[in-house]
Amino acid sequence: MFRKRKEKLRFREGTFYTVNVTKRRSPPPRRSVNFLPLILSLITMGGIAMLLQQQHSAKTFGSMRVTEIGIEHKSALRLGMSFTTGSGTGLFEISHDGTETALVSLPDTWQVRAVRFARLQDVPSDPTTFGFKRWHLPPGVVLSLFVPSPVGKIQFSNASLSPVELRIKRIDLQANTATSDVYLVKDQPLLLP
Repeated sequence: MFRKRKEKLRFREGTFYTVNVTKRRSPPPRRSVNFLPLILSLITMGGIAMLLQQQHSAKTFGSMRVTEIGIEHKSALRLGMSFTTGSGTGLFEISHDGTETALVSLPDTWQVRAVRFARLQDVPSDPTTFGFKRWHLPPGVVLSLFVPSPVGKIQFSNASLSPVELRIKRIDLQANTATSDVYLVKDQPLLLP
């Protein structure tokens, strides 16, 4: 810590004196650790993990859950959908009267219940992507699925240039109500309450 050394000092007349000089050695520089980049990277990774977890088959706007359904087709199409809800779970049925196979993207949490007017092998689905399963729905087939959680708002997106007519039936077994509506979806998504 202390360093001793002898220094010769020279004065005016040319005489030299030897003096013991004790010099204190300065401590080594402190290495400061900057925690800001570490904290920011942890916050960023946490945010990304939360987004990936939330970016499943449904979005939430405020406190309302929004379920997305995507539709792909080549020519104009009339699609029939039926939502039946009970105590927490539900049933969803979809069919169309077009002449081509329609592609319908549904949440991957919805499980197949039954296929009518065709075999199950005739209604294939693509592997799950971003929380959705894309079903290939041939003309005249009715696909029925279990919905494990209540459906709040529903957003329909038409990814094709041709319009799609949606005939929607909503049946609530708890409230003893049934509604039927017809919508035309072309460019903008349709958000149903």
